[in-house]
Order: sequence, then structure tokens, then C-alpha cells
Amino acid sequence: MNREKRKSPAKEASTKQTYRLAGKLCPRCHSAGPFLLDPSDDFIVVADGSLEFPPGEWGLDIDCDCAACGFAGRLEDFCEWVEVTGEERATVLRVFLESRGPRPVDGFNRPPAKESLPETVARAIEEILWHYWEAEHENFIADEPGPDEEHIFRHLVAVDGWFEGYEVSAEQIVAEFTDEDLRDAARRRARRFRGE
Repeated sequence: MNREKRKSPAKEASTKQTYRLAGKLCPRCHSAGPFLLDPSDDFIVVADGSLEFPPGEWGLDIDCDCAACGFAGRLEDFCEWVEVTGEERATVLRVFLESRGPRPVDGFNRPPAKESLPETVARAIEEILWHYWEAEHENFIADEPGPDEEHIFRHLVAVDGWFEGYEVSAEQIVAEFTDEDLRDAARRRARRFRGE
């Protein structure tokens, strides 16, 4: 059985310090802080109250406690998540794909299908894709199917590729946009949801 190594509650409380963090709210009492963090975790609080982590570090999986009500969780629990529009998602994906250099895949540079569709239809497809994308991306990460197994996230990537004019696999998307900490968090949420 895989168990996380945790400090005793008394030792943990004594090592944490209070920090004012911009854009963070307690999910239980909605307090804006201060919050208790372990200063030995790898982060820096800059002047505006935002947190910085070393390059390549997810960081949102560090322990964080609310000083007001005592709620204890991970830093990601205190974040205010924002919706990303389909256009913003497409821009990030396009930048990622362009950063990969010349594409050996035939037809990669085909024009996006959305350019040939009526605007209302293109907008509807974009909203539908984004509506399912996040949950299915997380499901794909939490319980990654075998190479020959069907999965809705693979279908979403194929449709999005046709729609936006790129060709990439679901596995490539996951490899580029998902670090191991995010994968672990997705797996933990899936296990909690299943009651494991």
C-alpha cells in the first residue's frame, strides 16, 4: 500500500507560517487569508502576494490550511479556477503545436474546418468540445486506456484537430500539458469519486 509520509499534526502546525496570498479563498469559509504554508516547501511569495514555483513544478499540490476556520487541503483547493474560452484553449494549443517545428504528418497544415462553417455552428462546436474536454482529459489521465482502447478523449482530440486544423494524438496532448503532479491529482480525485 502506498502511503504519503506526513508530519504529526503538532509538528506540522508548528512548522507552518502565515502568508497573504493573492487570488486564494478558503473553500469552506471563503476567507481571503492569511493561509498557513510550510516554508520548507519550494515556493516564493512575491510582493503582489502571488506564488512562484521553480520551473517545471506544479506547486499546487503543497499543503495549505486556512487560519480562519482550520480547513486543511492542498493549495489547489484554495484557487479560484476560471473558465477558459475555446478560443483561448485553441491559442494555447496552436502555440504548442507551432513550437514543435516542422510537422512530418501529411495534411497537418490543412486549414481549420471551423473556417468553412457558419459562425454559429463553429461557435457551437467549440463550446461543445470545451464542455467535454476538461472532464474527459482528466478521466483519460486518471485511468489511461491502452493504445487500442476507445476513449472519448481520443475522439475529442480528433474532432478538435479537424476543427482547428492540426493533427496530434491524445497521448501527445497529455504528455505536453500534464506533469506527473497533475496526473497524480487526477488519479486521487478519481479514487475519491469512486470511494477507493
